[in-house]
Amino acid sequence: MASIILGGIEGGATHSNLVLFNGNGEKLAQVAGPGTNHWILGMEECQKRINKMVEQAKHEAKLPSEKPLNALGMSLSGCEQEETNKQLKEELQKNFPMLSSNYVVCSDTVGSIAAVLENGGIVLIAGTGSNCLLLNPDGSVHRCGGWGHIMGDEGAAWWISHKAIKICFDEQDNFSQPPHPTQVVWKSVQEHYKIETRFDVLDHCYTKFDKCHFAGLCKLLAKAAVQGDRLSQWLFKEAGRMLARHITALLPQVDRVSICQQRIE
Repeated sequence: MASIILGGIEGGATHSNLVLFNGNGEKLAQVAGPGTNHWILGMEECQKRINKMVEQAKHEAKLPSEKPLNALGMSLSGCEQEETNKQLKEELQKNFPMLSSNYVVCSDTVGSIAAVLENGGIVLIAGTGSNCLLLNPDGSVHRCGGWGHIMGDEGAAWWISHKAIKICFDEQDNFSQPPHPTQVVWKSVQEHYKIETRFDVLDHCYTKFDKCHFAGLCKLLAKAAVQGDRLSQWLFKEAGRMLARHITALLPQVDRVSICQQRIE
């Protein structure tokens, strides 16, 4: 069993982690890597990052690079559709034949539930983006969110960052008034993006848009909230409301009968 090598990747839009185990359940290596969401990166770059992480883990575990893993499980942000999951597996096999002999691909929401609950449950992910998934004991699946920053990501780091910037813009345009003073938040925007004026922000919104970097403003806003800035605190409160709405949206789909039967058993 020690000769069997299994890998697992938990991948988000900003960060990913990979572990290798042998067949006896002994951890051989663990490496951190960049985001692996193929909708953000493109399928080709996503595959390159996965391969690089596995190569690094093999090196750290002192395993031959030419020997494929027996299996690689990937629980990745953006892997919601069977069609694109199949494409990812097939192209990894074609482009990186020494990577792994077998693949299992699923969404990061599915991986999170499987890690802690045997008979389903609800998972709410709030990282760079947001996503919520309900898996009932009978196997039925329902979801809310997970549509990316154009169509969703409510309550996540990108949403908080965007809302913070929009509030500052609207105040300076006299379009609408903020719920609290914006001085600290605007200073955080200037610091994070290294800009002076609102026009300087446009590069980060359009020509040089990087979702992960854009969402990174959230770190400074979190720090400001802890230090007592009222607008930053308000932003996180609103984010909490939006995340809670994901849960309430799925509650009508919960199979209460099956859950009650499991409790009785």
